[in-house]
Amino acid sequence: MTDSGDDLTPQQARTLLKVLPIALIVGIGLAAAGLYLVRFHVTLALHGASATGEVIELEPSTSTSASGQATFFPIVTFLTPVGQQVTFRHRTGQRPPAYSVGEKVPVTYLPDQPDRALIAEGFLNWLLPGVLILTGPVLAWLSLRGIRWARRALPD
Repeated sequence: MTDSGDDLTPQQARTLLKVLPIALIVGIGLAAAGLYLVRFHVTLALHGASATGEVIELEPSTSTSASGQATFFPIVTFLTPVGQQVTFRHRTGQRPPAYSVGEKVPVTYLPDQPDRALIAEGFLNWLLPGVLILTGPVLAWLSLRGIRWARRALPD
């Protein structure tokens, strides 16, 4: 892509100027979601408590992958030190399932909000926030560059 805009027809430039602002908003949204998740994980790392949970169910996703196979999300239950039983759906699912019903799993949760919990998977817990924080700003930056490029292709 050149900065001159010479490669675009005015019609193509007008189309890009309709689409690229949406891509810009999506990029900003991805970055914001990544920051939210990073904040949650940092809060868990600083203030979280640990427990041993048990997978009690594998919930199939309502949508299926391109191959037509469902993704399975583990439903986990655990007890807090005060005896409160908490059940939650892990935020990521896999095909084939990463866990089996009855399997014991490490859980991290916020003591004042035990329903805000996840299976402690180490690096894998940071994968989604990392991808969002990397792809969001890149998409936003590319969108801004494309908008600039498309504007230059329009007649004055």
